[in-house]
Amino acid sequence: MALSLIAILEVLLENVLISGKGTTESGERFKKLFRLLFSVQELFSEKQGGGRGRKNRSTQSHFSIQAVDSLIGYIIVNDMSEHEEFVGILRTITHLLTWTLGVLLEHLKKLGSVERGEEDDNVVYTLGSISRSLLAHLSRDKSLYREQTANLLDKCIRVVHSHHLEKFEDFCETVTEGSGDSEISSLRDTLTSLFRKAVVVEDFTEAQHLLSAMEVLYLKSNSMKDLDAVLLKLLDNGSLTSTFSKELLTTLLSSLRSSEDKLDVHLALSRDILAVMGDIETEDDESMIDEVKYKIVTENSAGKLLCVLLNSLDTVLSDLEWGIQQGTYSDNQSDLLCTHLMHLANVLSVTLTCKSPQNSTTDLLAKTSKKFYNTFTLLIKREVNHKSGILKSLEKLAKLVGTTINQKLYSFLIYLEQPYADDSAGANAATIRKQAVSVPGLVYAVEQSERNLIILSKKTKTDLMEYFKRSPARDFKVNVKVLEEKLAKTEEEEEEQPKKKRKRGKNKTEED
Repeated sequence: MALSLIAILEVLLENVLISGKGTTESGERFKKLFRLLFSVQELFSEKQGGGRGRKNRSTQSHFSIQAVDSLIGYIIVNDMSEHEEFVGILRTITHLLTWTLGVLLEHLKKLGSVERGEEDDNVVYTLGSISRSLLAHLSRDKSLYREQTANLLDKCIRVVHSHHLEKFEDFCETVTEGSGDSEISSLRDTLTSLFRKAVVVEDFTEAQHLLSAMEVLYLKSNSMKDLDAVLLKLLDNGSLTSTFSKELLTTLLSSLRSSEDKLDVHLALSRDILAVMGDIETEDDESMIDEVKYKIVTENSAGKLLCVLLNSLDTVLSDLEWGIQQGTYSDNQSDLLCTHLMHLANVLSVTLTCKSPQNSTTDLLAKTSKKFYNTFTLLIKREVNHKSGILKSLEKLAKLVGTTINQKLYSFLIYLEQPYADDSAGANAATIRKQAVSVPGLVYAVEQSERNLIILSKKTKTDLMEYFKRSPARDFKVNVKVLEEKLAKTEEEEEEQPKKKRKRGKNKTEED
């Protein structure tokens, strides 16, 4: 009986709130109904042996979450310019805010435990609107129920990114709509705290979606540099596992907005990976793990992080390549284009000397290097066909390529030939097939860049080939007969292994 009466009073209360149009009369009616409702709830709680309000109620409130949104907006946010008398009455009602926050908690618990419904968009918008009001409450000095409000805001955020991931950015847009800098900063700090917690417990899915929302907020407050600082700090977290590190770094590198930070991270990571993996140009296999800048680079994670780094470089090169082909770079931007390629040359010259295992990593390194030379060739051709005033910058780039990446590339090619020369090196069939395609393609890309440099040198009467030296490794040719013999031998060895296992299994059965 008491529960039915409470449900009826809640429905009547919502009706007065929604249809009362903010008049003084509706405010007084709301006040009387709420006092009656609160008294009944207290009597019911006492009979159940509980405390005040809604604490011991097990049933769901009939006061909808949309009504909660409106009520919180009136109590917390409304600046009294509209419905002044109505809002004034609501703010004088004892226990109203406490009760409203309690009802909100009930709705959040329900939303956090049920499957997605048909009104997802409305729920996300409503939770965004409520969160905006809670943020406004938190941003005020000495606000009442601060801890409770912060917990409810946290729950709103968690419900949305747990059950409505694809709407999380929309949620953040709703929260910050019309909000001041203090509210945006407060939400940004809340999400950043949740993001760090997700990183610590290695919940990558949660971290990734939180990061997407953080980008929206940091962009709104024109503080992307601060976000970069948050992300870069994670690289010093040596407790992350190698699997999570790979996923985290992929997201991190794609999220860095400052090109300067991104370039610095590329170079620092390549040097750290080299320190851990060792240098192909030296016989010393000792790891220099103590000299790494970022603790995320370990012996277990170095190989995977090298792949992530190369994929990031590949993305940058693809963007530059597309820009050159489409003619999106003006003459004034061409110098910057040369600067980017000089940076990439420095990073690649380091990665080419890493003592990486003869597998898909070396194949990816060959493909990324090939893309670099293809992009370099496009830039040279652009200068040949359209003088853009970058000859000085291009001359510096050509010098860097000739003295660094070219020389490292030759060492890399010799390193790749070791599995063919030494049967004990054990290159598998898949690796041989990949390198039979990628390595000749890389050598051809190098030759094309040099050919176009010669053309540009003649046209400009500038010796751009001064620092290019030919190496025996450049005479790389695929000996088809040797390759087929090696491939057949490798495949035969790989087929023999399962046969031996089956034979051992058969003998064991006969013995039994």
